[in-house]
Amino acid sequence: MNVKKLVIFGTLSVVALASSLVVQQSNLGKISDAQTLNTGVGTCFQRVSQSFTALMTKSLNSNYIKKSFLTTTSDCIAQANELASEQKSTLTKRSQVLLNQFSSDYYWFSQKTLKLTAQLSSADFDISSSNVIGKFTTLDDLKSEFSGEVAKVTTILKQRNFYALLIATSSLLLFSIFFTSFMMGQKRKRKVLNLLDEEARDILDSEVDNDQARRVFTNIFNSLGLENSKRLLAKVDTHTTNSSAPKLKEIPRVDSVNLSSSIHKNLESFGHKIASYGVTINTESVKEFSVTGNDDLINQIVFHALNYAIDFSKEKKLKLSTSLLGGTALLKINIEGHCFNSNELDYLNSSSSLQEHMNLDLMLLKELTADLEGSFAIKNKINAKEKRSNCELEFIFTVPSLRKTNSVKVLKGSKKDILRQMNSEA
Repeated sequence: MNVKKLVIFGTLSVVALASSLVVQQSNLGKISDAQTLNTGVGTCFQRVSQSFTALMTKSLNSNYIKKSFLTTTSDCIAQANELASEQKSTLTKRSQVLLNQFSSDYYWFSQKTLKLTAQLSSADFDISSSNVIGKFTTLDDLKSEFSGEVAKVTTILKQRNFYALLIATSSLLLFSIFFTSFMMGQKRKRKVLNLLDEEARDILDSEVDNDQARRVFTNIFNSLGLENSKRLLAKVDTHTTNSSAPKLKEIPRVDSVNLSSSIHKNLESFGHKIASYGVTINTESVKEFSVTGNDDLINQIVFHALNYAIDFSKEKKLKLSTSLLGGTALLKINIEGHCFNSNELDYLNSSSSLQEHMNLDLMLLKELTADLEGSFAIKNKINAKEKRSNCELEFIFTVPSLRKTNSVKVLKGSKKDILRQMNSEA
């Protein structure tokens, strides 16, 4: 193949590779956005569930049935609808219909909850036959169906990414072959011929007919091409014992995620919520380093940690800090004016099984860090002198110990094995 053809094929391969990578990156972003939206809807429904439980148990002093809590839940649903509008081209039409219905039904639910709470304050009565139960069931069904629609979209996008990855891999392989052929040129041919010269001496000293071998080798050296060398090796294989095949060795790779980038990315996604809540977040102690783990898992952990911290920041002040301690990394989120109750402390700082009425973010954080083989703990801090209290979320991750690198193939074997391998790939 001449230089002109190599340049054309190389250019086409680069274009195909670049296009595939752009499509793949776009789909990954859409998948991440859809999963974030689904998580947000789950958080909203968890709040609805908390209000419903408080109402049915007639906990009239509970914050979950107060107007401020119900209004915040309404804001949560409104934000989910806003995100869904931004993802209109990705989500199914059914998803948007479900969210709109969810928003409408929740408005009825919240108004009914306030009305029943006021009635219960003046007189006790049985609410087990109230139509608010049916409305809550409808909200639960809508949330479940929405999650199913998001799963469908995610599956389709992952399939597209798989095909895009195939195209990208094929393009990269073709480009590598063309680039290698262009760069090696006559140098590779000379190297092969030198190896053939050494093989010729071995064959001539073996049981092969010398006259026949000489004729074969004469044609090879006169042609200066690789096709004849393949015919020669086929001839050699019929008169020599098979040696062990070349061995491939792969250098392992380690996945890592920039923790600081994950934190700032999630803070940007919470921009509207942070502004509406009036929360001040101090990130001066967030340092730049990477931790071991899956990018999606790390982002989900940071997302739910920030979501919980913003929701329960009574003093409207949060402080984030990260640090390295040997082979581990530490992330701390300090929430001023909030303390964990005894049930939360017992559940999250032990191996207890799932508990009812536990905050959804906290339950997910425990499960996600376990999947990541990391550590998650919570604690309260009380300053008696200043009469102030706060709490802290603490995460421990591992730090990559191996430098991230692409897998590299190393050929091992005799000269004959290497020569056969080179010509089979030519």
